[in-house]
Amino acid sequence: MREKDLKALGRDFLQQIADYVRKDGYDAIVWDEAGELEADKHILVMAWRGNGFAAAAARKGHPVILAPCSHFYFDYYQSAASTEPKAVGGLIPLKQVYGYELPELSPEEAARVRGLQANIWTEYLYNMGLVEYMAWPRALALSERAWSDCDPRDYKSFRSRASRALKILEKLAVKYRPMDEED
Repeated sequence: MREKDLKALGRDFLQQIADYVRKDGYDAIVWDEAGELEADKHILVMAWRGNGFAAAAARKGHPVILAPCSHFYFDYYQSAASTEPKAVGGLIPLKQVYGYELPELSPEEAARVRGLQANIWTEYLYNMGLVEYMAWPRALALSERAWSDCDPRDYKSFRSRASRALKILEKLAVKYRPMDEED
């Protein structure tokens, strides 16, 4: 089968699934690879491969969820210390999450961004405590990036707010990763 035919088959299959899901009032969300198939503009694209793929999907008219593996894959290591729990690989420290920059988009394209999302794949995380450890405090950095207009961002100020939030999580018995000097 030719590549052109395979792409058409993929696009048609994706459209059938999106139509099926939409009929019950839901939205179809696809990884950014599927967003390259010239599919229906109502299909949301989960841009995991980076801002370039997010921008391309927004330019094509798709709603976009920003979930770049370079910043928001919380199953990656938080530090290079040998004491860190086993992770998928990669390194995404707290400061890197906080420093995420949105893609360069026109106002019309930016309006298509539905939000930011972190992912935690759990092949090495065998209990909820490990999932919590991998998520916190990075989820605080993601939240501030997603829901505030704190540009230019002040990492030192964020760390102060995060310290207070971690005290609340501690009272709730959440097993977060303590911040250290490297964070």
